[in-house]
Amino acid sequence: EDVATGLSNPWGIATLPDGGYLVTEREGRLRYITAQGELIDAPITGVPKVHNVRQGGLLDVALAEDFSTSRVIFLTYAKPMGGNKSSTAAARAVLSQDMRSLSDVKDIFVQQPPSPTPMHYGSRIIPHKGFAYITTGEHSSRQEREFAQDLDKSYGKIIRVTTSGETPSDNPFVGQANAIDTIYALGVRNVQGAALRPQ
Repeated sequence: EDVATGLSNPWGIATLPDGGYLVTEREGRLRYITAQGELIDAPITGVPKVHNVRQGGLLDVALAEDFSTSRVIFLTYAKPMGGNKSSTAAARAVLSQDMRSLSDVKDIFVQQPPSPTPMHYGSRIIPHKGFAYITTGEHSSRQEREFAQDLDKSYGKIIRVTTSGETPSDNPFVGQANAIDTIYALGVRNVQGAALRPQ
């Protein structure tokens, strides 16, 4: 059964409290589908510019746990970094009541260093109890795959930040020399499915 038709390369989906949906299209559009299955023609405005090359683009979307009152959502995307390079990035934004626009868009994480390979961005985001868990990929190339083991690079990692982008003081590598303190787990390849087990 089709819920809605007319989407182009849909990548991420978030279910709204009223039964509607937010859906990302990899080319860089955020779309709204009503609870009745109507795909609204005009994309939501204010989305960050994306690196829409190969596997890059606008990727995941998730609602803040207090979305019903805050209207905060999270997006992940391939962020253009100049020189034909890009990074997995996560941003928070406020969705307007009329579902037409984003405001207060702010990156809460940008992968380092930028990559010349537009592949394997990972890019799932899970907001949970004031934190955001973000998956990153290792960008697929033979040289870059090894970076998943390096603590001074955020390739092939699970990242944990607060929902405003700060580093939690109890992250495992806080205070360790030459380590990125937002890293929560390392040595993964390209996590594109992620969930937290209910307590």
